[in-house]
Amino acid sequence: MLTYFPELMRDMLIVQDGTFGGFDDDGRQGVSTGEQTPVRGVLQPIPVRTRSQMQQSGALGGIPAYYAYLPITAPVQGMGYHLVIGDLTYYPWEDAQDAGGAGEYFRVTLGSPGQRRA
Repeated sequence: MLTYFPELMRDMLIVQDGTFGGFDDDGRQGVSTGEQTPVRGVLQPIPVRTRSQMQQSGALGGIPAYYAYLPITAPVQGMGYHLVIGDLTYYPWEDAQDAGGAGEYFRVTLGSPGQRRA
């Protein structure tokens, strides 16, 4: 996976969404922490031209800002996870794609840090 540019690699944490439990006597709902998987990947801004095309195509709400390239073994199927890179949280905007179709890595479309899809 992207072995030609090791300087672009970053440590990332894939955090699965937690599950909701029952309510306590004070009316607070318990939430369990989801499973966490460390990976090495690449975080790249989406090119301005591509973002402009997304906006012109009538995308509702915000426009995604980043692509993350992750190993094909990363647990990013579906939408029940987020990425933590450094101290920032990134949420997926769509299902992960097999970038290039060769089964080597996933491309995940992300919003800006903390931004969820509208």
